[in-house]
Amino acid sequence: MMSRKINTLGHAAARLMALAVCMVLLTGCAGNAQPKAEPVVGDRTYRQLRDSARSSLSEQGDASLALALYTQALQRAQTILNEFAMAEASFGRAASLARLRRYTEALDALETRGFVPTPVQKRSKLLLMARIYLEQEQAEEATAKLDEAVAITATPTPPATATLIRLTRGQLAAMAGDLDTAKPALVGGASGLPAALRAQHYRLAGMIDRLENNAAEASESYLAQADAARAHANWPAAAEATARAAEALATSGDFARAAGLYFQAGRSATLQKHAKLPAKQWLNAAIQLGQQSNNQSLIRAAQQLLESQRVTE
Repeated sequence: MMSRKINTLGHAAARLMALAVCMVLLTGCAGNAQPKAEPVVGDRTYRQLRDSARSSLSEQGDASLALALYTQALQRAQTILNEFAMAEASFGRAASLARLRRYTEALDALETRGFVPTPVQKRSKLLLMARIYLEQEQAEEATAKLDEAVAITATPTPPATATLIRLTRGQLAAMAGDLDTAKPALVGGASGLPAALRAQHYRLAGMIDRLENNAAEASESYLAQADAARAHANWPAAAEATARAAEALATSGDFARAAGLYFQAGRSATLQKHAKLPAKQWLNAAIQLGQQSNNQSLIRAAQQLLESQRVTE
């Protein structure tokens, strides 16, 4: 009986790792990234809640609904006393909170829940924490969690996870202005990578382009990141990448294109009703740059969105 339980946890942990790269990158999983193995948790109610949560995050990009469903799944896992299900649902909750940019709550969930029965699940948790710290530009904390994740050698590191670690280190190096360390992280290119990793590749490329004062190239890299984010229904990340592209163009004096991209980012954030995205800031930037390029139709459209009172602060 005990041997069966250990084996079950091992197979389940492997499936969690299949989801981990996508969820660590705050994107969810879609298409071929979704694990195909049979579920290891026997409880039907739990499985239905978990699968609905995954679909909400990966296919619909609805992190609020995913959070609610993962919370119910966690409660069910606690009721049936299934340790792996607790870890799985807790991790899903944290990933959903991170997608909503509720980073403090996500870190609290990862710190306090503590349902980590296997090395694979522990590594997933640490990688998600590293990514959250990176998003908050807390490089020291991100590096510490990344080092802890890399130090886990009890189980092999899948290629996708290794790529995630390499790109994360590259982004941290770029944040510090260390081009010599950042550039090699782009080895192999973006071709063939899953959309979640492709987005991070292009994000790093954009960061390097900015450091090298290549505004046009940076804009193209960030727009490629936005495309990859949309491929995984990660609407917040797509909006943020679009705004980065706009910022790069604005610094180079291409006010017309920058205005259009800021408007696109602001409109996306407005329609999402995402509380943590600076939609108002982006739309105001679109108006200011639209004035520079005398784009009256864009100015009016941005003003209408601002006046609609659907723009989140």
